[in-house]
Amino acid sequence: MNEIGLIFLVLSTIILFLHSLEGFSKEIQVAGKDTLKDWLFKATANRYTGFLLGAVFTGIVQSSSAVSALTVTLIDSGVVTLQKSLPVLLGANVGTATTALLASMKLSLQSRIAALANFGFNLTGAIIMVMVLPWFMMLLSQLTDKPHEAVAYAHLLMNVMVALMFLPFIDKVLKWLMARFNLVN
Repeated sequence: MNEIGLIFLVLSTIILFLHSLEGFSKEIQVAGKDTLKDWLFKATANRYTGFLLGAVFTGIVQSSSAVSALTVTLIDSGVVTLQKSLPVLLGANVGTATTALLASMKLSLQSRIAALANFGFNLTGAIIMVMVLPWFMMLLSQLTDKPHEAVAYAHLLMNVMVALMFLPFIDKVLKWLMARFNLVN
């Protein structure tokens, strides 16, 4: 396939995906909004169950982007609130790390260690973010009052904050992992 054909294929796929999300949002509003709303209200009753829902669902579908897009659709259709959706997004960050874990199973020891470290960073960072979620919501409310923008800001800020949180510990974690798995520098 030539380069122009590949670009056309990628753009067509993105447009089709966005169109299907719009259709899905309308279908939720017509068909199962109340049932889905009740179930999600129970599933996200507290931030920890919402976090677990996001991690498990993302682990199953292997795409945090799909979970994030679905979350925006559910917010747009009034099925879930922004506050209830943020733990789900945090869980999605952890669930997506399972993809690397699964992919690394057939790779070298170093690849498995890197995937495990990625999972550990995502899990630890997400748990910390879940604990400070009320303050994080206040920060988001200062940035925007539009739920779609808040989801984008939340996703960006959560990843940047977690990365900055762990930056001072990278060398120590690397040394610990190398010693733990008897790897030489």
